Amino acid sequence: VFTSTSIAPLTLKDLVFTGGNGAGGEGVSLDVAAPPIDPYALVVQNVEFRHNGGHGLLASIDGITTAATVTLADVVFANNGEGGGAIMVVGSTPTTASDVTVRNVRARDNGGAGLTFDDQTAGASSYVVRESQFAKNDDGLVVELAGLFAAAALSVRESTFADNFQGGATIRAANFSTVSVDVTDAVFSANGVHGALVETASDATTAGVVLERVTATDNDVGVMVTHGGSGTLTVGVDDAVFTKNTAAGFAAHVEMGDGAVALAHVVARGNGANAGNNILIDDTGDGSLMVTLRRVDARDAGADNIRIVEAEAGSVAASFDHVAAAASHTAHGIAIVESGAGGIAAAFKRTAVVHNALEGVLLAADADTPTTVPGGIDGLRGEGNGGHGLLLVQLSGVDYFAVP
Repeated sequence: VFTSTSIAPLTLKDLVFTGGNGAGGEGVSLDVAAPPIDPYALVVQNVEFRHNGGHGLLASIDGITTAATVTLADVVFANNGEGGGAIMVVGSTPTTASDVTVRNVRARDNGGAGLTFDDQTAGASSYVVRESQFAKNDDGLVVELAGLFAAAALSVRESTFADNFQGGATIRAANFSTVSVDVTDAVFSANGVHGALVETASDATTAGVVLERVTATDNDVGVMVTHGGSGTLTVGVDDAVFTKNTAAGFAAHVEMGDGAVALAHVVARGNGANAGNNILIDDTGDGSLMVTLRRVDARDAGADNIRIVEAEAGSVAASFDHVAAAASHTAHGIAIVESGAGGIAAAFKRTAVVHNALEGVLLAADADTPTTVPGGIDGLRGEGNGGHGLLLVQLSGVDYFAVP
């Protein structure tokens, strides 16, 4: 137990903390408040935290006026109690920056989350998680970024998240002007709720999420991105596989502002068995949606294979190039639904919608702006669908379409 207002930067190296620490006891407890050495650094290297009654590591680094730096390298958190593997409070309102590196961490069979960060830094926050594994915890990795009016950046690379009771990786950011999340070479499998969740709260202005070489299978939702900021959500997905996720394979939800979502080289199959979708992109605010799908294979969804919804006043612009949407069990291959005033603008190029229970493509608008296909239809194949190959519905407002 380290508890003081005068602790120097601390290094824990080549140690084991295991068992015998009581029902609520920690392997290591660190409470740093207003240390005399500022910035403050914590390094944990080649350390094991096992079978502790509470947390493996409970750390609070508070009251720092410049930077807080945390490094976890070659660390094991295993079979710790309901507190989980580790909970770390990094920074508070006076802290101007936080810099966290997690490398080769193994968190497994913990009663709480494998690893949790609660960051309230007032300045920029940077997190890098590499070459780590999170399995059979309550939650795998949880990062709560609640700083004020600065930039937050988080990178997850070459890591796996499997068989966690709740989520594999959960990233929440609030109050930042800019949030950037990059997930590369990651696997999310058999997690009880979501493989990965990226959520920005209402004060976050602009968010950018990049998923590259990601696999999500057998979760409830494979990957979900939710944006509550007043600025634009930009999502790029490249070379990803989403299979057999119960509710949805990939989902992007915009509550405020505009959304720009691009998927390329994506396979989404057998998702949404519980009346869900392979790919779901929706906007419930007043912003507009711009969606680009290129070389996407979406098949065997419980409901729509690809569903795009604009629920308020904005418009939808959607482009499909080399897209297959086939064999929806109960609904459409591609459905675009617009309920506001902006209308739908869609373009189809080398797209196949076959053997879906209802329409191959449904464009349904309830707006004063006509449904248009500004790029025309160049190679749309629709066959074997339970309804029409292509159905355009103007529910109210103007009474014409513009489809060259």
